[in-house]
Amino acid sequence: MIRAFFQSIQKTLFVFPLILLVYLVNLGLGLLLALPYFKVFRGGIGNSMEPSKLLAGYDHTVYRDLMEQIEGSIAVVDGQTPWMILIFVLLSIFFNGGIIGAMAASQDISRKSFWTNCRHYFGRFFRLSIISIIAYGILAVIIALPLAAYFKGISSSFTSEQAFVIPAIIGAGIFLFLFSFLSMSNDYAKVKIVAENSRSALRMFFSGLKFSFRHFFSAYIFYVLLAMILLVGGFTYWKLSGVVGTSSMFTIILLFIIQQILVFIRTSIRIWHLAYASSLYQNLQRGGRW
Repeated sequence: MIRAFFQSIQKTLFVFPLILLVYLVNLGLGLLLALPYFKVFRGGIGNSMEPSKLLAGYDHTVYRDLMEQIEGSIAVVDGQTPWMILIFVLLSIFFNGGIIGAMAASQDISRKSFWTNCRHYFGRFFRLSIISIIAYGILAVIIALPLAAYFKGISSSFTSEQAFVIPAIIGAGIFLFLFSFLSMSNDYAKVKIVAENSRSALRMFFSGLKFSFRHFFSAYIFYVLLAMILLVGGFTYWKLSGVVGTSSMFTIILLFIIQQILVFIRTSIRIWHLAYASSLYQNLQRGGRW
């Protein structure tokens, strides 16, 4: 695990130009999504100074009046949002092939090889994503059905909130653990698809699960560590947004910059986990220390 950890840092630094590319593409998609909303709100505000009250704090009356005024226009923009999200997801799948391919090759990144790997593995990674979504849905049903039956059974004899809260917390905890484990094993499946040049996404999905089970501690501990970094980053932004506020254009721009720094860190951490998965898999395949 220690060796894979340091190798993953080297690989993450090695693909830094690709991290920057992914971030800039995400930023561009975010701006394309935000621009229509900005135009709609700008048109709805006009020359009115009332919406400026929202900078100092939430005012439900001002917000309600504004939303009523732009209701028709905002509905049109909302209809475009799912398509932008779909494009974002497809691009993420597309880039994964090029990034993992570059890590596996461990040589200078060429523009040609990167785009070739993106195209080469896109279909396989797309099928793997569909399989993963189905697995997440099955997992949700498996957790939700027993809880629903339990809540229905005790609803007639309800005496304490604990009878609802404790099982709900346990169920949420089990789901969160299994969801994170599936998400982690999905990355190992991607690494194995590239390393073994396999065309079977279903076989690699189960192979990724098997690998994650066999090396649970060395795989899951690092995954949890990265998740904790993301949580700390999110909590830090939440506290800073409360301190900085949005009372002026300067503070709004400052919060935007802080937010983008966190987005870049999140993108880096996402790719760092792929680098760790690649390193751990390669070390174990060679039979060396991991």
